[in-house]
This record gives sequence, structure tokens and C-alpha cells, in this order.
Amino acid sequence: MRLFRRPGFITISILLIIYLIIGIMGQYGYASAVLGNAMDTMMYIGWALALAIIMSYAGYVSFGHAVFVGLGAWMTALVVMNIMGTQPFTPTMFVFSLVLAAAASALLAFAVGFVVLRLRGAYFAIATIGLDYVILYLAVYMLRRAGIAPPLLFRNLNLTIQDFYWMHFIVFAITVIVAYLAKVSRFGLGLAAIREDEEAAEVMGVDTFRYKLLAFTLSALLAGMWGAPLAFRQAKFDPYDYFSLLNSVIMIVENTVGGLGSFLGPIIGSYIYYALYWTLLTKIAQASFVVLGPLIVAIIALAPEGLVGWLRRRFPRLRGALE
Repeated sequence: MRLFRRPGFITISILLIIYLIIGIMGQYGYASAVLGNAMDTMMYIGWALALAIIMSYAGYVSFGHAVFVGLGAWMTALVVMNIMGTQPFTPTMFVFSLVLAAAASALLAFAVGFVVLRLRGAYFAIATIGLDYVILYLAVYMLRRAGIAPPLLFRNLNLTIQDFYWMHFIVFAITVIVAYLAKVSRFGLGLAAIREDEEAAEVMGVDTFRYKLLAFTLSALLAGMWGAPLAFRQAKFDPYDYFSLLNSVIMIVENTVGGLGSFLGPIIGSYIYYALYWTLLTKIAQASFVVLGPLIVAIIALAPEGLVGWLRRRFPRLRGALE
């Protein structure tokens, strides 16, 4: 019962209630704008928490997590175009896409992680950058061999914006719950020990390689699941969009700005990134990233421990609440 009284569980409950209400009330008024923004924030939080399991909890920075989102979208494209054929959309189609996306991402992460997780620090980060480009060009090559010039467009499934919303909500709920349970479990304690001092963790009996491999696989599984609702929403699979290194960088920025080592940090970082991005996008359009980059650097320079870390240091009484 103590789990239900923890700050992180309360945060999850509040988030799920808010997004549930938005989904129920979204058919009224400015439905498209409200639901669209809500889907985007759920997606960014989901991306950040997926990466947090290996980066924030274990201290390993992965530049390749966009690959798993893209792989999930790729598997969804296969389901829509080949397995389901000309059948009308059913919830089973989404569930099957979700399971296939998660399984494919987890298998790839396990295979890649078995090799690259023997590296540490910058060497691991560099290896994951290579993963982005290997899978990108593999996807482009396979599409062109099939006679398809990217992007691969889906048939019209006659889905509404609320259909897309509930897809996002389902994956969002799974992501926040799994990420939190991973943080507060014995598994999370092992990852924290690895983050603080991997050699000391090994001396204390933590099977560091097994913990890292499991964290990388679970992190990829959650990221891969996000490919399914995104592919249905965009009705296409474009390798250049999904496998973009920029998407991986966004996930890293969200974790860093919010604060590493916490569950709340990636969530706060996602809202900060989204608010800055859309504020600048509406003001200066194409130049938004030119301004956004220095702003993010300034935030990290002023609070290198992230916003949650800064709040913990500035207000010690909040340490218990900022889980």
C-alpha cells in the first residue's frame, strides 16, 4: 500500500486523470488543437521516460533510441499493408501492431546491447549513433528493393482524431507505469548503483551487465511501442523522419533539462522542451531550432543537475516529493 502513497504514483495518477478527461471532453470546442497538443505532450513524455530507464536510471547515454521508435512504426506499416490487407481498422489491428513493435524493438536492443553495453561512457554513445544510420539506410534500401520510394504511405483507415488520441493514451499509460515501477523496484536500485559507481556496484554483487542489458531492452521496448500510434496518426512510414538523430537528441535533452536520476525529471523536461519549441515555432518558424539550441544549452549550464536536481538542492524539504 505504501506504493500508492509515494509522490511518483500520485504524479502518475494526476497525469492519467488529466489526459483521460481531455480525451473524454475533447470532442467539444477546440477539439483538434487540444487533442493534438495533448498527444504531442504524451509522446514527448513517453519518449523521455523510455530513454530514462537506460540514461537517467543507469547513466548510459544512448543516441540511438530514435531507431526503436522508427522500428515500431515500420512494424506497424507491415501490419497495415500486408498482414491486415484490405480489412477495415479494428482495435485488434492496433494491439497486434503494438505487440509486434515492442517485440521487434526489444529483440534488436537485446542483440545490439549484448555487444555495445560492454562499452562505457563516450564509446557507448558513439556506438549508438552508428545504430541510427545503419538502420536508416537498411530501411531505405529495403523499401527501394520493394519498388517503394520513401515515404511509405498507408491506405485510409477512416480513423478520427479521438481514435489517435486513445492510441496515444494507452501507450502513455503503459510507459509511465512501467518506467515508474522500474525506478522504485529492486531493479531500479541496481541501476542507480551502476549510475553512481559501476565498479563499486560490481563489488557489491550487482550483475551490472545483466542489469544494463535488461534496462536497454526494456527502454527500447517502450520506445518501440510509440512507433505504433505515431505511424497510425501520420499514415506513413518515412525512415528519414523516424530514424532521425534529432529525435534521439530530443529525448536526451528532455532527460538532461528535467534532471537525471529521477522519475519526475524527464516529465518536467518534456514539458519545458515542448513549451519552448512551440513558443518559438509560432514566433520564428524555421529559425526556431537556431534559438532553441542556445536556450537549452543555457538552461543546462545554469542548472547542470537539471531542474529537479536544482530544486532538491535549493529546497531540501522537497527532496521527498521530487522522486
